[in-house]
Amino acid sequence: MIGQQVNLRLSHLSFENLPQMTYIWVAFKNSVTLQHLTTLEITRCAKLEVIFPPSVLRSLPELKFLTIIECMELKQIIEEDEDDGKLSNLISTQPCFPKLESLYVEECHKLKCLSSSSNNLPDLRILTIIGASELKEIIGCEQGASDNSSTFPNLGKKMSNLLSTQPCFPKLESLYIQDCHKLKCLSSSSNDLRNLRFLTINGASELEEIIICEQGASRNSLTFSNLGTLKLSGCAKLEVIFPKSVLGCLPELKSLIITECTNLKQIVGCEQGASKYSFTFPSLERLEIIGCAKLEVIFSWSVLRCLPELNLLKIINCTELRQIIEDDVEDKKLSNLLSRQPCFPKLEAMHVDHCQKLKRFFPGSTSNYLPNLHLLIINGASELEELVGCKQGKCDEIRNTEVELPRLKLLIFFHLSSFCQEIELPNLNNSIVYECPNFSFTSTITIGKLCQNFPHEGKYYVVFKYKLLLLLENRQILKLVLNFYK
Repeated sequence: MIGQQVNLRLSHLSFENLPQMTYIWVAFKNSVTLQHLTTLEITRCAKLEVIFPPSVLRSLPELKFLTIIECMELKQIIEEDEDDGKLSNLISTQPCFPKLESLYVEECHKLKCLSSSSNNLPDLRILTIIGASELKEIIGCEQGASDNSSTFPNLGKKMSNLLSTQPCFPKLESLYIQDCHKLKCLSSSSNDLRNLRFLTINGASELEEIIICEQGASRNSLTFSNLGTLKLSGCAKLEVIFPKSVLGCLPELKSLIITECTNLKQIVGCEQGASKYSFTFPSLERLEIIGCAKLEVIFSWSVLRCLPELNLLKIINCTELRQIIEDDVEDKKLSNLLSRQPCFPKLEAMHVDHCQKLKRFFPGSTSNYLPNLHLLIINGASELEELVGCKQGKCDEIRNTEVELPRLKLLIFFHLSSFCQEIELPNLNNSIVYECPNFSFTSTITIGKLCQNFPHEGKYYVVFKYKLLLLLENRQILKLVLNFYK
């Protein structure tokens, strides 16, 4: 399209529905400059294989927004210079796109990597990748480093080490990945995502690790110091969310939602040499775990004491779950000391649904006091005997171990055939109890009245109203609940 040296004063450039276009720029080196271009959109250009050839690189100094949609043959966003690309990449410290803030890529199924250089996107704030089924890595740092060192043996090692210390995305705040089924990790360096605030990964079936821990790296170097929201869904091979080495660096995490990670075994990993009582989630307010079939325990005892802000806890369809909190059998002294403190001092709402193997919520070494719990819904936990464990585990002992829920306003128990623990509920006015033969409480409110006057309007009450709708739908009273949302 462009075959001579020009300097266009365009600010917005869009290519759409050009199925035969194979190149955007046809030019010799440094012959094209678009000094004022801020927005570039490329949509449904079926034969386009490369967006930026080497001749265009560093001639777009003002580019801020790049959108690429349904370019089915796209293999590279930034083309490698076959003649001197390795040397230029190795020694250049000037980024290709110094002001690019937003990169959106959708349905580009042959794209394998965004860039081979870690220095191209220093100002990127928002990165969205949807439907890149061949994408294996976001930045091809490892391959580039090995190629450079083999090509320039005298220069490569020192320079590649220098470049490897530069973060790929020093300002990235939001990362959204969906249906990238060959992606195995986000980055080979924790330093790449140090400013990340929102991370969503949905449908990365080959993802094994969020961050690959570098050999010889300091444990404190693994950091998500600004991460506030993490959502993971459909990551079938992911077994551990956080290695224990990263836990001291999650001070801002407020929301953690994990859905259909069918091979997940641990939220917090256990590593040799890591402190057992690492500081963990000081700001976590919302935790939802749904459809994680292999998860047996939510929290270890060492993590429990680091959840002072937890407000909402929702666990659904975790078929192997046996305990929410694992007892610490190795350190009884510490357990006894911490058992005097409430498990979750700010927990307001808890919903457990279809966790058939769940025996108890908390071990006997924990406090049986939940001072701020307002809403409690438990459904389909046929083996649940108690909220707080007792030493002998016999039904008589369970009955005699009372649980204190002084602020509970709504209790819904469905299908709890084994539950027999007494609960002290001085302020409970609303309860729905169904098929709980060993539980002493009965229903005190009809479904219709509950839908009209939901007894709580805390921070996450909308979440609970929605889940209540689904729960009641199974009992064929959906019409009553729908009126509640009008």
